[in-house]
Amino acid sequence: MKKNLLYIPLDYSRQASDNSVFGSIIDGFNTEFNTSIFTNIDEALLFKPDIILVNGNAITPEECLLLKNTTCAFFTVWVGDVRYTPLSEAMNKINIADLYLFPFNGDHLKSFSKILNTPCEFAFEHFDDMIVREVKELYSGKVVFVGNTYDHFPGGDERISIAKFIGKYVPELEMYGSFPLIDNITRGQIDFSKVPDLYNNSYLTIAHNNRSDIDGYFTHRNLIALASGSCVLMKHFPGIEQFFTNWEHCVFYKTNYELLDIIEFLKREPSIRNKIAKNGNSYVRQNYLNSNFAHNFYQILKNKKII
Repeated sequence: MKKNLLYIPLDYSRQASDNSVFGSIIDGFNTEFNTSIFTNIDEALLFKPDIILVNGNAITPEECLLLKNTTCAFFTVWVGDVRYTPLSEAMNKINIADLYLFPFNGDHLKSFSKILNTPCEFAFEHFDDMIVREVKELYSGKVVFVGNTYDHFPGGDERISIAKFIGKYVPELEMYGSFPLIDNITRGQIDFSKVPDLYNNSYLTIAHNNRSDIDGYFTHRNLIALASGSCVLMKHFPGIEQFFTNWEHCVFYKTNYELLDIIEFLKREPSIRNKIAKNGNSYVRQNYLNSNFAHNFYQILKNKKII
C-alpha cells in the first residue's frame, strides 16, 4: 500500500489558480506515493501524511514543527540552492528534519550532515517533464548559453570570460541573461518558458554552473538542455562521470580553450553533434524525469527502513 506523501513546494499557492504548475512532479510522485500538495495546515492535517517533503522555506519552521508533531510524519527537507555552508532554510529546520536532500554528494554532503547533525542524501534538481522535446537533426546553427552573472558566485566571472573569449572566434555564440553588453553576443534576459525551444533550435548549448568545484553538483539547467534536444557542452565538475558519459550524453570541457576546440570540431562534424544530442535526450528521458526523482526518493526511504 502506498504511503501518503505531503509535498510542500516553493510557491505552492500557485497550484490553486493553475493545477498544471506542479502537475508534472505530482504525477511523478504518484508513481510511488499517494501524493497531496500542500494548501494549508488544516487540509494537510486531514490528509494524514506518512512522509512530508518541503522545499526550502516554503512554509515557516513553526508550521513545519506543527505538522511534524501533529502527524508524526517522517520529515524531509529539500534544499536546491548550493553554498559552501548550509543555508538558513536548512539550519532553521534542525531538530525538525529527519532527512535533508541536496543536489551534491561526496565530502561536501558529509560535511553538511555533520553540521546539521542529520542524515543527508543526494537528489538531483528535477525539472518539469513538459519541457522534453524531440531532437532536431541540425547541421549548423546557434551556440547558446542561458544564465546570469553574479558577483558573489565564481561562475559570474567565468561566464563573462566565455562570452568574451569564445565570442571572438565563434560568431554563432549567443549569451542570454544578466550579462554586460558585449558586442552582438549578449541578448539580455529570456523568459524561462522559451528556453526549451531556444535549446531545441540551437546547434550547441553551453552548460556552465555558477559552481563547478563541488562533488556531484549540477543544476537542472544541464538536464533541461539535454531534455530539450540540444547537444550540450558541460563544464567539468568533480564526479561528473558518475552522472554522464563524455562524448556520448554530452561533452565535458575544463577551460575556454578546450571549449573552443570542441565547438570548432562539432561545427565540422554535424553527424557527431546529432548523435550526442540524441543520446543525451534519450538518457535524460530514461533517468531524470519526475518519476525517476520519485523512485530515487522512494529508494532512499526504503534503505532507511521508512517504507
